[in-house]
Amino acid sequence: MIKSRLLLLSGITYVICSAIVSNIQIVQAAPVQIFTQVVKDIRRQLPRNLVVRLPSSIPNKIIKAGKIQPDLKIEKDSISLKLKYVGCEKDFPGGRGYALNCLPLSFSFGTIGSKLYKESEFYRTSGTKFSLGSGVIANHFQGDGFNVISWVQNKTYFATSSGQISLNELKSIARSMVNELPITSKK
Repeated sequence: MIKSRLLLLSGITYVICSAIVSNIQIVQAAPVQIFTQVVKDIRRQLPRNLVVRLPSSIPNKIIKAGKIQPDLKIEKDSISLKLKYVGCEKDFPGGRGYALNCLPLSFSFGTIGSKLYKESEFYRTSGTKFSLGSGVIANHFQGDGFNVISWVQNKTYFATSSGQISLNELKSIARSMVNELPITSKK
């Protein structure tokens, strides 16, 4: 009697869980609000041979730590986007201290033939490989006080790095980027 009740309960649980899981939808979120203006700038200036994917979320501790200003540099075959704390450069006027303390999160995007891609070989080939999902394999490089995650997706090189958030938080950012729709040029 107890076995038949357990079997019945297990069967009901399975049916309910199956129904719930089948109704879950994967939704692609828009990039974080802090990127609103940057996305407009990227679309206007982005080279046709390049796409960008921005994360749908970033850790609250980055946003709460101070006023953030995106710093965007667009080249003919690569893009650098750094989030920087406004005014931080007064306390850290350059070098390693500036990078670790004033730039909580950085992103790089480039074509496979770009100077950026060639210069990033060390980060791309050193470290530990892992899956970001959707068939994308990334590489994690741990430096002295910072982490870099890089990968190639649809013939575009992507990298994100930080010295202020955990590796798991950085992996979450990279995973959200992999699943975002690419931002393309308006040209």
